[in-house]
Amino acid sequence: MHCAHTDQRPLLDGVLDEKLWLAAKTQAWGGNSSQIRLAYDEEFFYLAIRCRKVADEKYVSEKLPRSYDADLAGQDHIRLSLDLDRDYATYFQFSIDHRGQTADRCWLDTSWNPRWFVATSSDDTAWTVEAAIPWSDLTDKPPQPHAAWALALMRQPATGKPKAWVGPTTKDPTPENFGLLIFD
Repeated sequence: MHCAHTDQRPLLDGVLDEKLWLAAKTQAWGGNSSQIRLAYDEEFFYLAIRCRKVADEKYVSEKLPRSYDADLAGQDHIRLSLDLDRDYATYFQFSIDHRGQTADRCWLDTSWNPRWFVATSSDDTAWTVEAAIPWSDLTDKPPQPHAAWALALMRQPATGKPKAWVGPTTKDPTPENFGLLIFD
């Protein structure tokens, strides 16, 4: 997967109408039920994800205050794992559900609480996430062009089996779950 450099910050509103998202390469996963777009600048790693709603699943729109490490069980959510040194043993993990609730951890440490920004939106057929993760919570400087990280992405509907982007699905990614993320 490729992550394009951008000079334009997105307005985090859950609507993917900014120039950077319209120009970004879209990668589908989970049988084309989900799509992701990635971008970065000198301060943030940006992601935009759109997930088709699962039939017969309830999507309650709760306007809860966002808290650290919300319980996402029983909610349709995605999990993004970033392995900066590609050792396939330690990674940062970011989870977001359709309501905009989040959970995060650094390897197995759930007390790690990065300062990231998230917005979601929903319509009759899909839910969308926009997020900005500061580089300062991941590394001391943004990646250089052509840098390669490992990325694992999984969607877990409230009901049914997880839908993986790469490899088999487990709660925690294994080396075969990761693909390469190349910074342009």
